[in-house]
Amino acid sequence: LAAAEAQCAHAEAALADVLARAGVRDEGELVTRRAQAARRAELLRLVDERAQLLAERADWDGAEATLARGEVDVWRARQEAAPAELAALETQLAAAEAAHQAAAQACAALECSDELPGLEAEWAGLTAELDDAVREWRLLAAADGLIDAARQEFERTRQPAVLREASQALALVTGGRYQRVVQDERGEGLLVVERDGQVKPAGGALSRGTTEQLYLAVRLGLASALAERGTPLPLVMDDVLVNFDPERARAMAAVLGEFSRRNQILFFTCHPGMRDLLVDQGQAARVIEL
Repeated sequence: LAAAEAQCAHAEAALADVLARAGVRDEGELVTRRAQAARRAELLRLVDERAQLLAERADWDGAEATLARGEVDVWRARQEAAPAELAALETQLAAAEAAHQAAAQACAALECSDELPGLEAEWAGLTAELDDAVREWRLLAAADGLIDAARQEFERTRQPAVLREASQALALVTGGRYQRVVQDERGEGLLVVERDGQVKPAGGALSRGTTEQLYLAVRLGLASALAERGTPLPLVMDDVLVNFDPERARAMAAVLGEFSRRNQILFFTCHPGMRDLLVDQGQAARVIEL
């Protein structure tokens, strides 16, 4: 009996040691812990199975992040709306297939149509016209480039002389009121400079008579610049002095008379007074009655 009691005590001590190492107070808690461990292992196994299933089914980009948000209500709503959306897409697909078939039938009908040879001939003609137009456009574009280059060269080398001659003529005609003719800053228009330095743009800021005087002065300057290059050109004018007051008309007639010493001027007028003025100022002017 004493030996049995000793063994029993030894067993109890061993059990107490096991319970202590397991961190439990008694056998009941140990059984509970073992049940929890088994449950945990089962849950881990289920998690692994679900993860593998998710990897097999959720094969789109960002699937894990989407599922991690757990928007179950949103997913259910989309699931409920999916049949209607699918039906609408199927309807669109059917309409697109019908349109495709109709287009294919129309193409087949055109291919078999008696008008096809005529249309092909018309297409060939239009293509040839297009080729001709493209060639003509290239020639015109090249010519435009050459003309633009020539214009820029003229503006760079000859325009100062043109404006200088025009300034002298305008100053004589206006009695010194307008001293110079210059270009604006962008080189796209003309400005006139008055005796006191005030600058006016050609056009609306000038009277009609002064504008015509400026135009004539620029024409004379251009003709002088061309004559200096060995290309004197006759000037043809048709009663260009009718809007001038008598004083400026007499001054412009004198300018034209001086200019006619270097370039021929053909001046048409139906006014005897203008004829007499030009003869008086032109000195060598000849009158031809038509």
